[in-house]
Amino acid sequence: MRKKILVLILLFLVFSLSAESGNEGAIFLLDKAITKIYPSGKIETIVHQKIKIVGEKGKKFAELQIPYDNERQRVRILKAFTITPDGKTLKVSRKNIKVVTPAHLAEFTPLYPGIRSY
Repeated sequence: MRKKILVLILLFLVFSLSAESGNEGAIFLLDKAITKIYPSGKIETIVHQKIKIVGEKGKKFAELQIPYDNERQRVRILKAFTITPDGKTLKVSRKNIKVVTPAHLAEFTPLYPGIRSY
């Protein structure tokens, strides 16, 4: 009985979150991050996201920004692609990946000169 109630609660939460995301024009099908801390002090975070864009407002999720400090951190894109509405997979090429200092962070560059967004 407890198991059934727990499953119903989880289903309710999942569908509630999906409905809320739909108001934003996108549904997060997967949003997972795994962080590993090594004895050397190195920290590695792997992020895996699948975002379904379902409306105009969701187009803001079509471009991903990864903020980081290039003096202390490194970012590697392992895989990036877009699946079109007709099911075609388009690989994101290196030339379409830009490293920039975002305008909204430019005022902080004297304090954090390595701040970037991938």
